[in-house]
Parts: sequence; C-alpha cells; structure tokens
Amino acid sequence: MEGVLATWFVSDGQTVEKGQLIAEVQVDKVSAEVEAPASGRIRLLVKEQDVVQQESPIAQVD
Repeated sequence: MEGVLATWFVSDGQTVEKGQLIAEVQVDKVSAEVEAPASGRIRLLVKEQDVVQQESPIAQVD
C-alpha cells in the first residue's frame, strides 16, 4: 500500500518529542497522522507530495 506525504508539521533539524505529531499522510482519501517514535533531532527523508510505501521510513530521529 502507498500514500502521499501531504504535510510536514516539523522542519528538518527540528527537535521533536516522542509522540509529537510530525506529518500527515493521505491514503485512499483518508488522512493518517504520524507521530515521532522517539525524542531527538529529526531529519526528513521525503518531501511533501512524495509517494511513500507503507512501513517505509519518512524521517529519522537521532
């Protein structure tokens, strides 16, 4: 299954907290919110409107 990364709620390099909303992904006309899996500095791996596969990483938190 694939979706489109509709919106980033954070910027590349920003510090995020575990559970913070970081993005919205559109899948079959349904929006899914994505939370940060951990606290730290985030590195965005895809751009808004990119097609992403289910379970593929969209960001990395260090």
